[in-house]
Amino acid sequence: MGREVHMVWYIPVVLKIIVGNCITPYCVKRLSNAEERLSSFSLMYLFCLLFAGIVAFFGGISWHVGMSILLVGGFANTFASYTYWRAMKISMTKTSLYGFFTDIVSMAFCYVFLHEDAFLTLSIAIGIALVIISVIGYAITDYRKKAKDKGDNGENIRLYLYVGIFVLIWGSALFMMRYLMVGHMSAPNFLLGWYSGSMVGVLVLWGVRARTHGKIGITALIQGMMNTEIGVTAITAVAVVASLLFTYWAYETPQVIVQPIFMISAVVMPVLIGLFLYSERKKIHHAQWLYLAIGIIGAFVVAISKP
Repeated sequence: MGREVHMVWYIPVVLKIIVGNCITPYCVKRLSNAEERLSSFSLMYLFCLLFAGIVAFFGGISWHVGMSILLVGGFANTFASYTYWRAMKISMTKTSLYGFFTDIVSMAFCYVFLHEDAFLTLSIAIGIALVIISVIGYAITDYRKKAKDKGDNGENIRLYLYVGIFVLIWGSALFMMRYLMVGHMSAPNFLLGWYSGSMVGVLVLWGVRARTHGKIGITALIQGMMNTEIGVTAITAVAVVASLLFTYWAYETPQVIVQPIFMISAVVMPVLIGLFLYSERKKIHHAQWLYLAIGIIGAFVVAISKP
């Protein structure tokens, strides 16, 4: 097969699924509905930088040529993450289903630039195609349902815009993570650089907020953060940092092996949470259940495919 895949690759994959595809989306959906969403968002990234600093302190850091690229990536991540929060507020189910394209973007980069196409099989391709059909079919039925009910499709259009932004940024970021792994950047370096760039992005968001809503004093800013669900925000930050750490660890294995599994969990787990824990199933049209089933079947096909 060209290279051996170490047997422990599944450990970080399972851990990433738990913290990244279950705990994180559940908490983000809860925080995205908060009145002080930007305050919760900012506090989460402050916690993320703190936890990344702790990891860097104990894990050790050193200068790497890719740090400047990483800082830019972390900066862009802020806007991807914020649009993800906005999309999650509208619909966790749709956001998770449409977010599948994040992995498509990442894998496409890996095929082109890292030549990791040796593990792509026909069954994986069929599974991916089924999920794509599911995504497109769901979007079409959603649009038609709104048109039939003479409803405003503005919310759906905003959702597609938000998803498009975070898909492109996060898909590129996942590739960057794999690329820097190939360049032997350590996980502590990655975390510290990533969240340092992200905090700069948070400050820019507050700058935009100040220009559109008037100046915000430091006291008011701190008070806004204190009024958030601090416990849930801290848990979210731990889950986000841990998810990135486990993802980084998992990418020691070729991405086209682990990424299909991440694709499944990133679609199936948050969709189930949205449907049953946040009761979004009550808003789903009958035909959309069919497309959701097709997507889950496609994800399952990818899961059982052998590289």
